[in-house]
Amino acid sequence: MCQSQQAESGGIVGAARSARQTSHPLPAIRCRQEIGRSAMQWHEVSEQPARVRVRDFTFEFAGHTIPGRLWLPSANAPVPLVLLGYGSGGHSHDGSRTWQAEWFATHGVAAASIDVPGHGQRAAEDASLDYGLVADQIVAEWTHALDLLAALPELDTARVAYRGQSMGTMLGLSFVAHEPRVVVACLGLADLKNIPGRYSGIGDRLRRDAPDVCCPTLFVMNWDDELCDRDSSFELFGLLGTAEKELRAYPGKHGEISSEATEAGLQFLLDRLQAA
Repeated sequence: MCQSQQAESGGIVGAARSARQTSHPLPAIRCRQEIGRSAMQWHEVSEQPARVRVRDFTFEFAGHTIPGRLWLPSANAPVPLVLLGYGSGGHSHDGSRTWQAEWFATHGVAAASIDVPGHGQRAAEDASLDYGLVADQIVAEWTHALDLLAALPELDTARVAYRGQSMGTMLGLSFVAHEPRVVVACLGLADLKNIPGRYSGIGDRLRRDAPDVCCPTLFVMNWDDELCDRDSSFELFGLLGTAEKELRAYPGKHGEISSEATEAGLQFLLDRLQAA
């Protein structure tokens, strides 16, 4: 159960965690940040919104090049970090991720996201992709990204949140369950039953890992969701191991995510990060 978060996970996730080192200054654009055998390459982003610093990055992990983006507020002190997952078809800096990240940055919180297989700059990895088979890889990629970001003095990685719904929950819940640095999460738009074929095995994985989600968690569902079975969504929520969990249901089908639901999720994370 939740006590299992106290121990390091084995396998590829444990190997990713072993790369943690001490902090270094934020790299200049296009320089390399070395941590053990890993390196993060930083790239210039031409359009910089007001009061937000944006950097693209790539790193190598397990034979893959992982692209991502980091949004930093203008604050000087170390700030909390929100990791942003997304639904099928999204990517690390799509419109929704950008809006959410800039919202957090204006509230003094950094945000980061990476492209998972089949999405964004990794769309070529989509052929015959079975997310049930690559779920361990995706968890390890998120873990390694956090290890690398933890080296930045701008970030307080004792205060990390995760937000991801739909595919962002199907592939992100296990990351939250295995990553003790995540202190609060916003999940949802997922169930244990009506999972598309390319996500074979994910239902069993969610059932196994949900009891190890120990941080405060907001679970969001749409009442008329045509992709997620309502009772099965309730069951997934019930399996979450945390004693501090909240379920909020909103009108609408799967893709009809209201601004009210989005803003409530962002505020839930912000409030708990600021209180941590």
